[in-house]
Amino acid sequence: MVSLCVFISGCAAPTVEKAAGICVGGSIDEIVQLFRLRRENVVPLRASGNMCIRWRDSGDREYRENLNIDLRFCPPSRIYFRGSTILGEAVRLGANSDEFWILMKPDQISTYQWGMRSQVKACPSEQWLNPRNLCEALGMVGVDSSWLLSGKGDLQTLTRMDDGGRIIQRVHIGCGDHLARRIEYYDDRGGSTLLLELDKYTRLGDAAPVPTRINITHYETDTLVDINLKNVKLFEPSPEQLAGLFTRPEPEGFEHVLRLNEDCKFVEQ
Repeated sequence: MVSLCVFISGCAAPTVEKAAGICVGGSIDEIVQLFRLRRENVVPLRASGNMCIRWRDSGDREYRENLNIDLRFCPPSRIYFRGSTILGEAVRLGANSDEFWILMKPDQISTYQWGMRSQVKACPSEQWLNPRNLCEALGMVGVDSSWLLSGKGDLQTLTRMDDGGRIIQRVHIGCGDHLARRIEYYDDRGGSTLLLELDKYTRLGDAAPVPTRINITHYETDTLVDINLKNVKLFEPSPEQLAGLFTRPEPEGFEHVLRLNEDCKFVEQ
């Protein structure tokens, strides 16, 4: 996933918008209810924008690539995310309630990855481009009363742990607005592997707020991604659009076709 292709270009430095308010209390049950209401109020949306990717190869050489992006999202699980250059489509992520797929088209890569949503749910930190992570960034974060609540400064932290006490995920929210500002995912050793930073929220009428700035840090591959969404609008898809955007395409013409297995690894088919 890190070696998309080498189009050297500049990237704007990511910025983090300060969370609103100072922590003044609030119970986990109140926050769980607020998140539930927000998820119910997330509406289908469409957006354009740009994405900057920075990564290093095995020789510690840094690469940067700018992509124009198109996004379509039908909550809770259908998503279409496309990145392209002047040379055409470079990467595409799609998902429905059953499957997900990631297409990388440059000649140097030519890779088609796919799997079941039930499997990717257990592998949220394996890749920087992940349908579950994008859906959560766009408002589908789910928390319950088993999460631990703590507060520091102008943020509150929600922590999900497994039965053995290992941290699985953390969501940092603004104390005044309770909007997710940072989402962290952890590996099976308890180390932080993926970080989403969410800023510049906007509203579509009375719907739940949507972040228009999404910064992604994938520590294992030393990949930094800065996504800027523009022209965020309500999406009212036709039946043809629903079928076309959210149905997994056949892997025709790809040199490598890989499927996600139960060990969170992509294996050649």
